[in-house]
Amino acid sequence: MKKILLITLLGFMSWVQSNAQYCSSLSDSVNGLDLSLVSIGTTNPYYNLTTCNSLITNQGDTATGIAGRYSNWTKVKNGRLPMYVKRGTSEQVTISIFCNNWGTGSAVAFFDWNQDLDFNDSFEIVPIMNRQSSGTPSFAKFFNCPNNAILGSTRMRVVLVENKDTNNIQPCGNYTKGETEDYEIIVFDCTNHNVSINPSGNVNVSLGQSMNLIGSATNIPSGSLGIQWYKNGIAVNGATKSNLNINTIKASDTGCYSVLYMFSNGCEVFSPNTCLKLTTNAPKCSEFRNIFFTKNASTFIFATSG
Repeated sequence: MKKILLITLLGFMSWVQSNAQYCSSLSDSVNGLDLSLVSIGTTNPYYNLTTCNSLITNQGDTATGIAGRYSNWTKVKNGRLPMYVKRGTSEQVTISIFCNNWGTGSAVAFFDWNQDLDFNDSFEIVPIMNRQSSGTPSFAKFFNCPNNAILGSTRMRVVLVENKDTNNIQPCGNYTKGETEDYEIIVFDCTNHNVSINPSGNVNVSLGQSMNLIGSATNIPSGSLGIQWYKNGIAVNGATKSNLNINTIKASDTGCYSVLYMFSNGCEVFSPNTCLKLTTNAPKCSEFRNIFFTKNASTFIFATSG
């Protein structure tokens, strides 16, 4: 009975977690500031370039929400890279504002690093701009992803508000003019990627035989994937696939091989070495005939029957 109750409780807790929601954040009017671009990173940034008061990007992606007041981009993928943030590093968040001849505004980014479905912790608040007036419409701010941030999918919320200081901007609730946008970010750590070769370790081979080394990796993120094989620490020319096939082994093919996986999230991880060694076979008895040697002018003959 206790076991049944425990299973039921665990199932209920899982349901609550999967159906839990973040608080709402919404402007009261569409006649105010509007975010037209949000990105993370300085290379290959994830972004949503939109026109004023629109839920549709120039790339054809569509968010849910209320145009000009709240946009939810957490489920928009359409083949683009998600926003990856490496745990324990510093990254840059950038916003742009082009709409409604904007005047004075402030913006704050909120990150749910501990995945507790709120933005209440002090380390989750990143002011981007404070009471900036019309002029250059793009602003960037570096933030730190904590060393203890929970790995996996979580949320970033950007709140842009007219005529308020950043210290008065809250992640939840209504405000007069501006816009809120939500995004999914993925916190990663390169230790999540395990790269290996099959066969592994020290492998005995014979001259003339064939050998196929197969590389593999775990937790491969979406996006481009680079592969490079190495022999004795030197890149093998043209060896950029997951397997390295040696058709006819020569003495020069022996050595230690490793494979480097270059993931789209910025991680570069080597496999442990697989070392190919030539098999040394001792001669069989049948290969011996007569062995002669002399000692003190006497000759001794050892013979084997094979």
